[in-house]
Amino acid sequence: DKNKTLPSPDVSAALMYDQLAQTVDAKDQASMKEKAQQFFKRATTANKTDPATLTAYGQWLIKNGSIDEAAAALAEARKANPEVLNLLVLSGIAARMKKDLKSAEDHFMEALRISPANTDTLNQLALLLIDQADPTKQQRALEFAGISSRLNNESADAQVTLAWVLFQLKRPAEAEQALSNGIQLGNLSPDSRYLVSKMLVDRNPTAAKQI
Repeated sequence: DKNKTLPSPDVSAALMYDQLAQTVDAKDQASMKEKAQQFFKRATTANKTDPATLTAYGQWLIKNGSIDEAAAALAEARKANPEVLNLLVLSGIAARMKKDLKSAEDHFMEALRISPANTDTLNQLALLLIDQADPTKQQRALEFAGISSRLNNESADAQVTLAWVLFQLKRPAEAEQALSNGIQLGNLSPDSRYLVSKMLVDRNPTAAKQI
């Protein structure tokens, strides 16, 4: 039933208020976010085990910086949906933001088991592992980033992730090539634009402002 893939009316309303919060004055943003929260609460109360509803709520909490609340909500969501890819990836992101690196890696690896070629999972694993001091983990980061860039050679995010890993490993020529590929492909996610800016500012502070 294709209707089951559509967001519930409450989720749609919550996302509408979230969008409105981006367009109003600062004094009205709190009110818009409060309304979004109210609709999400209604949605999750009515659909306690629906993965699409729980994924949307988890994404919204992470976007708004409520990381502890997101981690708790996602942990509860996984009890009813232990093998839903999006919930596992979001759980890994929340754990990474909480600096719980072991849990983040566990969630991402479980997601990878379910979908071995998933770009988001491969990229997230690479970004998680490259920031750790262990050379073995850094090598795994390069492997994951390389796999992602080969499987998804038209994905700007995959190319930028590879560039970032190579940049961190002090391999500037290879990083430059991957970075150029990612920029040429365009349509960068906000996270990738941030990584590009960090790399460009090291090379050319003026160029970074153009991303």
